[in-house]
Amino acid sequence: MSAPVRIGLGGLTVMTTIAACAAGGSGVATPSGPARPLSRLPAAVHAVQHLRPPVPATLAQRRQIVAALDDSDFGLRGRVQDLNTQYPARLRNHVDYDRLRLKVTRIRVSLSTPQLATAAIRALNRSGRQVLPTAIVVLSRSAGAGRRKSGHWSFDIGPATSFPDSCGPAVEVGLRDLLCPSPWVVLGYRHSPRIPSGLGFTTPAGTTNIRAVRWGDVTVPGSACGGDQPIHLRHGGAYTKGVAEPWWPAIAVYGGREGHYGELGGRPVATVSVVCANNGGTADGQLGFAAVVYALKAGVLSVICVVTPRQPLSVDTPHVPILGSVTIRNGEAIANEAWYGPDDGTAGASGQARTIWKLAGGFLRPFRTIIIRKPRRA
Repeated sequence: MSAPVRIGLGGLTVMTTIAACAAGGSGVATPSGPARPLSRLPAAVHAVQHLRPPVPATLAQRRQIVAALDDSDFGLRGRVQDLNTQYPARLRNHVDYDRLRLKVTRIRVSLSTPQLATAAIRALNRSGRQVLPTAIVVLSRSAGAGRRKSGHWSFDIGPATSFPDSCGPAVEVGLRDLLCPSPWVVLGYRHSPRIPSGLGFTTPAGTTNIRAVRWGDVTVPGSACGGDQPIHLRHGGAYTKGVAEPWWPAIAVYGGREGHYGELGGRPVATVSVVCANNGGTADGQLGFAAVVYALKAGVLSVICVVTPRQPLSVDTPHVPILGSVTIRNGEAIANEAWYGPDDGTAGASGQARTIWKLAGGFLRPFRTIIIRKPRRA
């Protein structure tokens, strides 16, 4: 299944890895060290088993977190007030974002990293009725820098309902405390929203020749942009409703450019790139990147993977990782990725990585990630 993840969109959610193709994480290797193959990945499970349960916030922490989220300049309130303005009227959900009242219902603070916390938030209208789905934000407490005073909390990731790939061993332990096995479980909820992986999704090809498919009008699984409904592209574009990021009135989807043709498991395949955005028209508005890998048989396209970048979730990155070309060769899918560091601007990432996806059980799975160049840090 599917990464948020972080935000570079004026403060709202960004899906870092939206829809991984199969259960289990991926090994990470650098040019100087070996990668861990898929068969050894249960190490990620052991990491989860040794997490320390987060604790409810103290009264002082709660006051600080609520005040930070309600800050009209730098808090969550200041980031949601213009959400409706950049969408066509037919897509607006008739929510008056300028007058929303944000109610914090539950907070948990990491014991491993007390500078990290999660909070569940309800968005209410003036009459007190909830008008947007309950969502979760990840917050961090500053040691004191710039506009943020020492001990000041600010939100870094969210509001979202899902934080995919947040339980891998490369994710810092404080975040795993708060997000594994699910942020909803950690916060004490019985149920959490679920997003179908998209694996096995089928759609008519309109041809028996994969190179003749009209990719600008193909249907892609909703998981490519954090949704639960198929996305029907028309001339390379569409709008959809996000489940992972439900506070956006809609998510703009751009796709239909075939990345590469090849063959996997004896069947012809093609990769189709997908970009998810908030309709803002700038790099800050990019929510996530994916590549849908289709196999063709008897005139029917079936999804064997939704490839996404594999950068570990972090509160420090200013933008979602970018998925570049995905090529098929030697029975593998090779995905080139651009990873952001905390000191990068949204216009360019300083890190570079490559993930190899291998066919197993009829679907592509992440086998290993090679870090070619680490993201820049101060």
